[in-house]
Amino acid sequence: MTNFINIHTHFADKNTNICIKNSIETENFNEKKEQNLFFSAGVHPWNVEKENLEKVLTNISQLIENKRIIAIGEIGLDKICDSDFQLQKFFFEQQLHLAQSFNFPVIIHCVKAHSDILEILKRLKITIPLIFHQFSGNLQIYNSLNKYFSFFSFGKNLFFAKAKLLDFIKEIPLEKIFFETDDSEIPIEDVYLQASKILQIDVEILKMKTLENFNRIFLQK
Repeated sequence: MTNFINIHTHFADKNTNICIKNSIETENFNEKKEQNLFFSAGVHPWNVEKENLEKVLTNISQLIENKRIIAIGEIGLDKICDSDFQLQKFFFEQQLHLAQSFNFPVIIHCVKAHSDILEILKRLKITIPLIFHQFSGNLQIYNSLNKYFSFFSFGKNLFFAKAKLLDFIKEIPLEKIFFETDDSEIPIEDVYLQASKILQIDVEILKMKTLENFNRIFLQK
């Protein structure tokens, strides 16, 4: 049977699922031996005021030499959190530069800042894979982001999304979709089951498609 792909989580999966755990602390992955457990490294927009950017970039540059680090993230912009927005943009741009230089996929956190992110992606001429986690945009935003090497991940929002979002999700090609648990304790299997109901597609097909997407992003590095 095909593994479930959990493209973004804050908790390590203890079974055989393939997952990317959000982390920047070396002790969180050096001790882990699970074959299917990988990590992303980056500074969340909520935390930019707590970090020294130069130190962060040096740390990430060192971390991504480890084969378990396969993405930079989660990074991004959030207009409803307390962090200074200009500082968020500065951190986001510098981490994007780093990801582009190392040809690393990026996991993006975006809250009410899609236009700002689009402006940055265009100005920096970003070509690396971009995974927009917990995506809740509309068709117009999707079409704009889709001009880049973009993917769209869904998780707990599938359980309480409005009908308009659920209808929109049905329009996204499976070649562009991932699923995640983020910071929730919902099992990834339940996320796939919920997606299966919404999309009216067998779970095994969703598993195969997301595995293909995973390989397309991470095997091309």
